[in-house]
Amino acid sequence: MQSMKKKIENKFLKRLLSLFISFCMSFILFANEATQDTNYYNLRVIVDGINRIEGRLLALAIPPEKYDINGQLYGRGKIDDVDGYTMEFVIDSLKQGEYGIISSVLLEEKIHLYLPRYQYAFSRINDKELDLDIKHGEPQLKWPAFEDIKISIPETKVIRLILSNNKVQ
Repeated sequence: MQSMKKKIENKFLKRLLSLFISFCMSFILFANEATQDTNYYNLRVIVDGINRIEGRLLALAIPPEKYDINGQLYGRGKIDDVDGYTMEFVIDSLKQGEYGIISSVLLEEKIHLYLPRYQYAFSRINDKELDLDIKHGEPQLKWPAFEDIKISIPETKVIRLILSNNKVQ
């Protein structure tokens, strides 16, 4: 009788222990997935080659699902008055993933990047003239494909953009 009771207790303890271990493992896995979604990273953006100290400088980090080759821009970014020939921004709270980084000098009050009237830069395409297209009688920038400008966060912590000298008058 005593031995039967010990066997039952051992079986019960083994089941309880295995249940406890599986609970702990699932809790650890769940906690790890939950914290991955809340990890945010900062990207330091250095913009070189500003021609004139006037207007405003825009720097945007655009995820692939919001990148539009027609020039519609939606992303996290910074905009500030141009106060030097080199400027630096920190774009914060970026989730892990791929982004295209775009920078432009804006001389007009309204943010309108269809017409590259001034200077602009894309990540991974530094110091290169981009193609222009004529639409509606106006020259417009041909946006590069996302694959050509993408960077990875958090692998990329600092990026230097060199503004183009292209001007459309």
